[in-house]
Amino acid sequence: MGSIEHEYPGLYYQEVSGEYDDIPKKTPKPMVLGDGPTEQAVEEEIEDSVTIDVNEIKFSTDKAWLLDTEVGEAWFPKSKCSLDEKYMAVTLPQWLFDRKF
Repeated sequence: MGSIEHEYPGLYYQEVSGEYDDIPKKTPKPMVLGDGPTEQAVEEEIEDSVTIDVNEIKFSTDKAWLLDTEVGEAWFPKSKCSLDEKYMAVTLPQWLFDRKF
């Protein structure tokens, strides 16, 4: 009678025998924790980012920095920004820069 695809990718339910068969099927590679972003995502993020000079790190918490920058003072979320303390510069997404300044 053939096979019908069941809810699990890569497994087909056999109508006749009532068993699951592992039939090779093209499925996306699962992402494992710690794999990080794809190269394309990193390239897109770099293209759509802004780097500004930091005059002073006013305050720091677990989740954000309060920075006095060349364009003004603001809080910068650590999850979205990268602070280079050696060169005193912060890199952030363009959309975040537009929202803050």
